[in-house]
Amino acid sequence: MNELTLKPTPRSLVEKVYDANVPLFLAVVLLMPLVLGPLTDALGYWPAVGIGAILIAVVSVILSLPVIPLRRRRVGRDAEQGIFECVHREQGTALKGRWARGYAKAEPGRLLFQAKTGLAGSLTGSIEIYAAPALVGVPVKAPWSAFPRGRIATLKTDRGTVDLAATPASIDLLVNRFLGGGTEQPPVAVTAADGRSTMVEAETKRSLGRYWTLVLVAFAGAFVVGLAVAYLSVWIMGGRMGEIQGVGKYVAIVVSLVCACAAYAIVLRQAFKFKPTK
Repeated sequence: MNELTLKPTPRSLVEKVYDANVPLFLAVVLLMPLVLGPLTDALGYWPAVGIGAILIAVVSVILSLPVIPLRRRRVGRDAEQGIFECVHREQGTALKGRWARGYAKAEPGRLLFQAKTGLAGSLTGSIEIYAAPALVGVPVKAPWSAFPRGRIATLKTDRGTVDLAATPASIDLLVNRFLGGGTEQPPVAVTAADGRSTMVEAETKRSLGRYWTLVLVAFAGAFVVGLAVAYLSVWIMGGRMGEIQGVGKYVAIVVSLVCACAAYAIVLRQAFKFKPTK
C-alpha cells in the first residue's frame, strides 16, 4: 500500500468554529438578556423562555449559514476523489454493533477506510482495505445514533460483510460510480443494521404531511421571531412597545420584518425537500 493516509479536503476555519458550537454559544450569550429581562416582564417567565429558545435556535441557524457553501465545496472536492465521511462496522466480528467513524475512499474493485478521532478529529491508524465490494440489497435508513439523516449500505467483501453508513449522496456516489448499480430497486431481501433479513422498499423522504407541517412551522416561527425581535428593538431604543415614535418606530418594524422573513425562508427551504413531486 503506497498511501500512508487518506487525504480528504481539510476543514476551513469557519467550519471548525461551527463544529465547536460557537454560533450556538453566541446566540445564547446575545439573547439570554432579552429572555431574562424585557420578554419576562412583558409576557411572563415561561412564554419568554419558549420564545427565547426558538429565537436562539433561529439565530444560531442564521449564524451557521456561511458554513453551508464551504462544506458543499469541500464535500464536492472529496467526491471527485471518491472520498466521503462515514461510519462502518464489520458484521460477525468482535466489532459487531460498534461503529468506527472516519473516511472511506471508493476505487474500482476495492474500498478503503481510515478511522478518525472524534467528530472532527484527524485521521489516525492504518487503512483498512476491502476488495471486491458488492452491494447487498438496497441501502436503508441509518440509526440516528450511528449517522444522523444517513443511510446504510451493506457490502459483501473479501473480509466478510460490512455495514457502511454515510449521507444519501455519498451512498449514491459509492453505488452508482463504483458498484455499478442504482438504489432504486423493487422490494428485496435486505440485511438490516441489526443483522436480520427483511423485505424493504427504497425509501423516499418526500411526504405531503411533513411538507405542510413545516410550512405551518415556518409561519409560526416567523411570527415568534418577528415579535421577539420587535420587543428587542424597542428595548434597545429605551422605550416600550407602542411608545416609540418617529424613525425608531420604522426601524423596529423593518428589522422585525426582515428577521421574520429570514426565519420563514429557512424553515420553508427545508419544507420543499419533502414536497412530493407531481
